[in-house]
Amino acid sequence: MKTISEIKYSEDIYCHPNMSLKQVAKLMRKYNRDKMPVVNIDGTRNVAGFITCQDICHRSLGRGLNPLELSAEDCMTTPAITAKENMLIQDCYNFMNQNSLEVLPVTNEYGEYTGIVSLKEIEEKQQFSHQSTYNQLQLQC
Repeated sequence: MKTISEIKYSEDIYCHPNMSLKQVAKLMRKYNRDKMPVVNIDGTRNVAGFITCQDICHRSLGRGLNPLELSAEDCMTTPAITAKENMLIQDCYNFMNQNSLEVLPVTNEYGEYTGIVSLKEIEEKQQFSHQSTYNQLQLQC
């Protein structure tokens, strides 16, 4: 059976906990992302959390705070939910569907960030016959 390591994106698009929200927003714009993992820079490359455009809005402006004075750590969602590289694709797909997750950071056996997997990509590559919760929500919007 195939594992997540076979279909993940091995991209190095992530931010660091101490990165300013302005820097995070620039990265998101540059790479056309609305969410990204927050990876520690202490040498471990462990996933500290996950940050989305919605997190930035709700946890800064929504609280009356100035986003230019905040870092990724101030707005990220923790703890980070990750998928292990050796996780079976079907198990990951089911987990993401059950928890309405569009993407998951992927980690190796040491907990180090190695890439990202998306529900949409799993569906396209695996040709699952039923639609995910994510796709059903997209159709309603």
